[in-house]
Amino acid sequence: MNDDIASPPVLGDDRVYVAVSEGDVLALDANSGEVDWQRPWNEFMATPVMSDGRLVSRTRWGDLVCLDAATGAVEWKRSMPSAGGTLPPPVVEDGTVYTVTSEDSRAVSLEDGEIRWQQSFSEAQSADASDIVANGRPLVSDGVLYQKTGPTDGGEFSALDATSGEVLWTATTDTQEARYSIRYSPAVDSSHVFVGTEGGTLHAFDRDTGDEAFTIEVDGPTTSPTIADGRLFFGSGPTAAPSTLYAVNPADGSEHWSRSVYGTQWYANPTVSDGTVYIGHWAGDGPDKPPRVVGFDVASGAEIGAIPVGANVTAKLTVDDEHVYAPAGNRLAAINVTAFRG
Repeated sequence: MNDDIASPPVLGDDRVYVAVSEGDVLALDANSGEVDWQRPWNEFMATPVMSDGRLVSRTRWGDLVCLDAATGAVEWKRSMPSAGGTLPPPVVEDGTVYTVTSEDSRAVSLEDGEIRWQQSFSEAQSADASDIVANGRPLVSDGVLYQKTGPTDGGEFSALDATSGEVLWTATTDTQEARYSIRYSPAVDSSHVFVGTEGGTLHAFDRDTGDEAFTIEVDGPTTSPTIADGRLFFGSGPTAAPSTLYAVNPADGSEHWSRSVYGTQWYANPTVSDGTVYIGHWAGDGPDKPPRVVGFDVASGAEIGAIPVGANVTAKLTVDDEHVYAPAGNRLAAINVTAFRG
């Protein structure tokens, strides 16, 4: 690949799908890394999502695009309002694609892209060309759609009925300032929905009412949180300084453990699989601190493996039973999980 990988890898049908920075979507053989097909698209594509043999993604200029995952052929394309920035990727649940535009939220049919409902909010959900929110996709859980709403530089967050689009509740992280803004994806468990902000606060809202249950204050912007094995994992830290990986109790925010990582992991949200939490990070200060993929024990936080990948990790890792897939510059590194687990 000539261009940097701009999205987390997507797995399906023995392939790994990636979008690169100049717009192409590629399907790679999951075992060999050979290119099965490549679809040129002359603008940035957000992280694809795979469902029922289809790949769905967004472009910088608003198009919602559905590709045949086997061939890369375009099945349908729908124009959506966009202010010129890259809006969050879509999410697919039960044959419905949920997506955010610069004007509203929409649910469309996975089969043909026809609109099922639209829900407008008080202020445009605007994005500009400097605000790439490629990891900030909505989340659907138990028939409820959770997503950021309102202006880009703001902290408005809403829960909608996934079937009708009715707004169930709206919460805010504070005032509509950039440092309170929500740029990344939420996580949800049986009691709370979790979102992080640019200013270094992770908020836990009651998933039924939107009332704030508790907050966690950290040093620097947070990554998207991940819930697994009874713990909430997230990274935080200034982009020019060492970062920290946290494991906390999702019931009350109390800390189980935290680990400092040289370089940064701003783009590499934690990925958990089989008792290991993985992060990818950028290079540190000096030749002895290369960019790596690091695995930590979920329970104790002990480092169990660190593999150099040759270039800064630029998107979330993806893990299956055999490999950890790491987007590293214009390369996709496939690392055998035994390198971490033995």
